Parts: sequence; structure tokens; C-alpha cells
Amino acid sequence: MRELTGRVGVVTGAARGIGRGTAEAMAAAGMRVVLADLDADRLAATVADLQAEGAEAIGIPTDVTDPAAVQALADAAVAAYGTVHVAVNNAGICTLGLSWQTELDDWQRVFDVNLYGVVHGVRAFMPILLANPDGGHIANVASMGGMLIGPMIAPYTASKAAVIALSKSLRAETALSGADVGVTVVCPGNITTEMADHLITAGELPPQGVAMRQALQKGNANGIPAREAGGIILDAVRDNRFWALPNGAAQFPLVEQSHEELRASFGSD
Repeated sequence: MRELTGRVGVVTGAARGIGRGTAEAMAAAGMRVVLADLDADRLAATVADLQAEGAEAIGIPTDVTDPAAVQALADAAVAAYGTVHVAVNNAGICTLGLSWQTELDDWQRVFDVNLYGVVHGVRAFMPILLANPDGGHIANVASMGGMLIGPMIAPYTASKAAVIALSKSLRAETALSGADVGVTVVCPGNITTEMADHLITAGELPPQGVAMRQALQKGNANGIPAREAGGIILDAVRDNRFWALPNGAAQFPLVEQSHEELRASFGSD
């Protein structure tokens, strides 16, 4: 996938944030882009913006929690452009609150979007990518939160950790089968998005929840632009790199701290 001009890319959760940034990066690279999102109105506006800039792009309203809808997205992409070369499973949501007070329905909703949305994308797009004579690439958007402690956002961090594990398994499976399909897992740090303004909460937040919301909002406000994050994702696709870490360097000390704790535990037996 070194050459992306003329290739076909699909991005879920593409109406805003990292998804939109990735779609913009694809369009700038000369790709034909299929954008998917649950918010049909905002999706249409995003597609119109890209088309106004000369991009070849279409939008398909999609609920990633519905496997039939994701399959319909894949079918629509193939119907429009003949195939798919790059699939980016990006759609994600987040709750805010203590893990034992978070409603079970909210736990389920987060996993349905963040994890099963990726599962549905893998199942729908991998057969298309495998059939391409010139190969393909799949990128699953997790989070640095999937490698770190995440107080007050347990469903989010747990689901993103699962996406990392799924992506590692997928990479191993493509290697075993000799498939010409690259796999990338994306773990963004602070990115300028609206996620902190759309957190799912139940009832009045405790003080630590309010503080966490403020920290997330500050991180979003001070993050790198979503378009830059999208460019980093595409660079990983071009270079066939497993890890893409947009603005993740600031969290490396925390990742290392976690590894040190694990290393110390081995010595305590």
C-alpha cells in the first residue's frame, strides 16, 4: 500500500474527530473515500465538504453495532468503486463514571460500538481485502487508554484494550495464512475531537468524575488536530506498521510504569 492514489478507503465514525481527519487525509492522498457514520446529517455535511475540495467521496449512514449494516456498508463500497483497499474501523464512544455505578446497558453500548463495531468491520472487510490481487490494509482504532489505567472510563479502556488484543491476533492470523493484508492498531493520545463533550453519564457525577471530564476536555483542547492524526494513520498504512500512535509519546512514561509493575510482579513469586 505504498501508493494510495486511486485506492479505495472506508472509514467508520467519519463524520467528526479522528474519523473525519482520516477521511480528509485519504482524500488528500488521492484516494476514493467511503465515509460511514450513525449521524446521517453530519455525515452528509462532511461528505459535501470533501467533495467541495475536489475529493471523490460518498457517505453511507451506518450503525456499526449492527453486523448487517456494516456488511451493507462493505457491499455499497464495492458497488461504488469495485473494491476496498484500506478499511479503518474508527467509530467509538465513552462513558464517564465509577465502573460499579455505570449502568449495564451503558457497558453493553460501549462494547457494542468500540469492540463489536471493529469485529463487524473485520468480518465484513477482510474477505474483500484478501481478494485484492494487490493486497490491502485494515486499521483498528483503539486508544492509549487501552494500555493505561483509566479511572472513571472503565468501559472505554476495557473495550480499547480488547481492540488492541484483537488486532494482535489478526496480525498473527494474516502472517500464518500468508495474506497480503497489513494490520495496524491505532492508539491515539490527546487529539482535538469532541469526544469529551459527548460522554455518556448516569446521574450526577461525583467530584472525581467532574475532574476527569475536565481533564479529558483539556486533553482534547490541547491535542493535535484530527487531520494530523489521520495523516499518521495513513503513514502507518503506507509503511505497513502495526502501531500507529498519534500524539502518544506523552503517555509512554505511564506505559513504562505499567510494564515495570508487571516486571516486579514476576520477581515476587
